[in-house]
Amino acid sequence: MRPTGLSCWYTVPMPSGPFRVGGEVLATHDERDARVRYWLRAGTRDVPLDEREIVIGRGDECEIDIHERGVSGRHARIRVEKGLVLVEDLGSATGTFVNGTRAYGPVALKPGDCITIGTRVLEIYEYEPGPPSEVRDRPTPISGIAALSKGSLAAPETNIHGPDTHRRPRRPTVRFEEFESAGRLAERMLAAGRAVTAEQILAERILDVLEAARAGELPTIEMIDAIGRYGIKLANATLDTRWADAVIELHTLAARPLRLEPLRRLAVLRSRTRLGDDERISQYCAVLRSRYGAMSPVEQSLSLLVADLMRAPNRDR
Repeated sequence: MRPTGLSCWYTVPMPSGPFRVGGEVLATHDERDARVRYWLRAGTRDVPLDEREIVIGRGDECEIDIHERGVSGRHARIRVEKGLVLVEDLGSATGTFVNGTRAYGPVALKPGDCITIGTRVLEIYEYEPGPPSEVRDRPTPISGIAALSKGSLAAPETNIHGPDTHRRPRRPTVRFEEFESAGRLAERMLAAGRAVTAEQILAERILDVLEAARAGELPTIEMIDAIGRYGIKLANATLDTRWADAVIELHTLAARPLRLEPLRRLAVLRSRTRLGDDERISQYCAVLRSRYGAMSPVEQSLSLLVADLMRAPNRDR
């Protein structure tokens, strides 16, 4: 059954099922209406976001059909209201996520934001008319997310230990469930070769937790371990050692040894590039030594592995 008013369906092969978008709401780069400011990248096609409502879900009446288990018949909707692009979950069981955070009620979107429904990721972008070659050359990876440039990420400060970091406005404490969901999404982006998108998903959350820890609000053990796991993966994928430095500082503040998996990944990272702050690494080892007698046998073993790893020569940049 095809919804009334749609002339055809385009089916785009995706990793775990078909992803269809109604033909009349699509446009190629050459056909794009310059009067429409915001667009939705869905698979390999672009959907204009004008004043009408776009429903996403499994149902045949949906203009964007994501046909996979866990996606509701009418899962979410996107609309433009007073110049704002809003996405709203329609009571689905599995939720709608914006940049890894579950959406409750209407959520305003900006260019570069990613919406996750099921295993599908859609991207909001702003159309800026230009020479045809500049528009057509915008790559679309197999994950269905348009490639993001480094400039699209509000990158954290070069020195995460410096005073500028403390001037960042504090946001509400990141919940473990939110961070774990964002981490799993970031892992999927890394597996698809989308390291910049993974960094966009995790960057603010890692720094928010670190700032709270600096202020004396230590996170739970499960949060510390999760940041160690995802932060070191991110550092390896981007070769940006700020994330390794952030992980080490957080574990220093918590006097907690890194778990085995991130330790192994940290060893790989040290073989590829030099970690940023030798003094902070020495401080971390000193904190672990001072706490050694109060640790469990497993933590003591991990502390010794940390010390062995940090004693190894650090690769020059």
